Amino acid sequence: MRYNKKNFRQVDITLPLLAFLLVCTGLVMISSATQTSPEAWQTPHVQRQVVSAIIGFLLMLVVTFFDYRRLRDYYLFFYGGALFLLVINLMRAAGGVAAQRSISIGPLVFQPSELTKLGVIILLSYIFSQDREEISAGSLGKGILGTVIPFLLILQNDLGTSLVLGFILLIMLYIAGFPGFYLLTTSGGVILGVFGWILAHLHWGLWLPLKEYQLMRIIVFWNPGMDPFGYGYHLIQSKIAIGSGNILGKGLFEGTQSRLNFIPEQHTDFIFSVLGEETGFIGASILLTLYLLLLLKGLHVSYKAKDRFGSLLAAGITGMFAFHIFVNIGMTMGVFPVTGLPLPFVSYGGSALTTNLLAIGILINIYMRRQKIYF
Repeated sequence: MRYNKKNFRQVDITLPLLAFLLVCTGLVMISSATQTSPEAWQTPHVQRQVVSAIIGFLLMLVVTFFDYRRLRDYYLFFYGGALFLLVINLMRAAGGVAAQRSISIGPLVFQPSELTKLGVIILLSYIFSQDREEISAGSLGKGILGTVIPFLLILQNDLGTSLVLGFILLIMLYIAGFPGFYLLTTSGGVILGVFGWILAHLHWGLWLPLKEYQLMRIIVFWNPGMDPFGYGYHLIQSKIAIGSGNILGKGLFEGTQSRLNFIPEQHTDFIFSVLGEETGFIGASILLTLYLLLLLKGLHVSYKAKDRFGSLLAAGITGMFAFHIFVNIGMTMGVFPVTGLPLPFVSYGGSALTTNLLAIGILINIYMRRQKIYF
């Protein structure tokens, strides 16, 4: 680690400012979703989220002091460490411990799947940066294998995160120069194959690597009314909440759907439903604008990066954010099936928040070193 004033003169305040505004929005909405009055905003959820935010911003600051190219030297350490933690989770489940997404070490509780996303991004950035323009067959095979392994390890406990890894692979393949036509046709074929597999399971009992609740979430996506008080309940109540917000919303702590607990997981997966009901179209539009600026800045960082590794790294992180944003908001509006993905920086969850802020730090790092400075 070497401090260099020339690098820090290149820092753009846009990324940390956007992260700060989104985190503040999340704290307000978590407070509103977990309490019944503005006077009692200091809930345990809010307090824990504040602690996670402080840790995340400190990590974001620390990351800026390291040259991001060092990640290329230790890519196996980050990727292998993430896989090790995933395997530990599976061993706990095999040993009789209920399958969980989190690992506890003393007071520290974190989700290995969150770190895995960054580990896969670093791995793919290293692999694809070895080729100058077009991806070689060897790099393609290594990238797919490096994504499939954690995909399968996570699939049983967290379908949403598994899908994130698949999307990250597609985005990074495209940025690395893989023909878009082949990506679209291959992706379309995979989606059709998955739906065919599901139909074969329903009609002929063909084995499917999904749990019952994961399968039912996909089925009720097409018709939530088929099980309005069961698996379709989330979608129905979420759409009612967002629609009832109208233009200006009902006001903070005034949302009837959230106050009466009609919305399940309203402080995590369905936090956007609370925001839509209480702040209306205006509040939702402001949040979407902040996200749009974040994604555009991420793409700008990828474009301005001074090397192929940095460009791929920024693209992977931006793709990770984009998938979470579109799928989470889409599922609250009934556009996508319920996957359990949190809304970046806004949903409650310490592991996701600190990981996202760490990713922002990497983007800042890449952008501040976009110019070739020799020292």
